[in-house]
Amino acid sequence: MIGAVIDIGTNSVRLLVARREGDTFFPLARQLVTTRLGAGLISTKLLSSEGKERTLDAIRRFMATADSLSTEKIIIVGTSAMREAQDGAIFAEQIQNQFGVIVNILPCETEAIYSYTGATLSLSSMTGAVVFDLGGGSCEVIWSQAGQLVLCSRKIGAVYLSERFFDHDPPQAVEVEAAKLFIRQQLAGCCLPSRPLVGVGGTVTSLAAMAMEMREYVAERVHGYSLSRLTVRSLLAAMLSLPCSERGRLPGIQKERAAILPAGTLVVEMLLAISGESSLLVSEGDILLGSLYHLSGEA
Repeated sequence: MIGAVIDIGTNSVRLLVARREGDTFFPLARQLVTTRLGAGLISTKLLSSEGKERTLDAIRRFMATADSLSTEKIIIVGTSAMREAQDGAIFAEQIQNQFGVIVNILPCETEAIYSYTGATLSLSSMTGAVVFDLGGGSCEVIWSQAGQLVLCSRKIGAVYLSERFFDHDPPQAVEVEAAKLFIRQQLAGCCLPSRPLVGVGGTVTSLAAMAMEMREYVAERVHGYSLSRLTVRSLLAAMLSLPCSERGRLPGIQKERAAILPAGTLVVEMLLAISGESSLLVSEGDILLGSLYHLSGEA
């Protein structure tokens, strides 16, 4: 079977098309479009009008890609922005009417389970790890304890933090410190166990690409990359020293992500500090892969 998942996130819309062979899905295509669907959500409580148009256009292109690969099943999931916006359900209905596919707006618990599944099944040696999924609106931290998954979901996504704390370009030191304090306070109640960390989401994959100075993104090189705390600190310092226009020219950064990457990196740095780990593993297996397993009945 060939299946496809479209993930409608706060900052971007992503596509994974994969072929199932036995119990494993093998990627055939990955695509990403930055849409900023959740831009302004803090103040308006609504999805961005421009973001909705960009999202519809991205889905249209992704559906064409899936069709060209003879996809048998297409799944669409929505996460933080779709979940929290007053018009999230209305937009989901609009997507269904236009494309004929139901949009599954995932509760944060389900989002976390799918992300954990995607990460641990793609990094089989890391089944005991703490997995965090850092998106535009929220961050889910998940681990297994006594045979049960434990979830800590916090509203510390890269878009959310950028809009709430950063009024200057580049961010001023006082803004950075305020964001750090907020992140630490949000994570304080998570009681993270002392285990290896696995990170998924655009922030961590971008940091891996930056660490390797990639001019062209190669998912296979990013997957399983060990990202040290010292490297995260160094990359953060470099980004905070530059305005967004210059930051976007650094190797490994998509210019569309340059504005929100420093805020996301603060979360990564704080998770490493709180966990006491000196590094984390970066996973390309995430909510997209996990959705395929769960919604295809394979998990």
